[in-house]
Amino acid sequence: MGFDSRATIRRLARAATVLAAAALVAGCFQPLYGDRSVSGGPGLREALSGVQVMEIRAAANTPEARMAVPIQNDLRFNFTGGGNSGFPTHRLLVQISGSRAVVSATNVTGLPFIENFTLNATYSLVEIATNKPVVTGRATTTVSYDPAGTQRYARIAGMQDAVAGRGIPDETIVLTGSLSAEHGEAATEELLRMSPRPTAIIAGGNQVLAGCVRALSRHRVSIPDDMSLVTCDEVALSELHSPPIASVGRDTVALGRIAAELLLKRITGSSDPETVVLPTSFTPRGSCAPPPAQ
Repeated sequence: MGFDSRATIRRLARAATVLAAAALVAGCFQPLYGDRSVSGGPGLREALSGVQVMEIRAAANTPEARMAVPIQNDLRFNFTGGGNSGFPTHRLLVQISGSRAVVSATNVTGLPFIENFTLNATYSLVEIATNKPVVTGRATTTVSYDPAGTQRYARIAGMQDAVAGRGIPDETIVLTGSLSAEHGEAATEELLRMSPRPTAIIAGGNQVLAGCVRALSRHRVSIPDDMSLVTCDEVALSELHSPPIASVGRDTVALGRIAAELLLKRITGSSDPETVVLPTSFTPRGSCAPPPAQ
């Protein structure tokens, strides 16, 4: 037993930038970097450098608001090539909005494991001298993603490796879904309906644990006499619960430090992309016991 929003935002931002730029130059069949056009007028690069990209509008505190800044910066760079914009002749006004649609959901909890995110951009190119729009339009791009992210699969692979290393049959049951209390509760309900009932639960996150404990308490399942329970990541709930809950922990301080170090290396251009695997630890507590007799 959640959305790598950063990766999805990067993909959508790149796609939206291409769409917006392509829409504005539609019908222009001249070299992008040519100094002059075939007719002797300003080249496309020179014309684009006169476009002032205004702050992109999006609803506050949304993924679209986080996309707005990189899209805005990319458009400015693409129009000017990184140079000075010069005296602006036009303003580009852009507004973006997004929507999600569930593509596939688990038949156990009903929670999505594949979603589509659609980004819609409406734009208007306004001539500054007359304040009249010369180009208006709409661009749309869609990306599919896994709301739970790739970390879920790393944990599943680690669990399977541990079982295989013990030389015992793999009877694990994996119920995927979002890292939420709702998923933890719904998945635990499904496990409790199984026959024979599982003898242990590993909750994949702190919120999942909260939902799991709620369901076990409602059904008066005794921990660890009826069911052993382990959580991932160390939180106060693990020790305050009666009995204390065993946990798989990681060094979150080291995680933050290494992430910052890798980011600084990438910013300075002194490193290629790296993958760093941090060690984990297991803290046994009173929530674990040998399985009860079936």
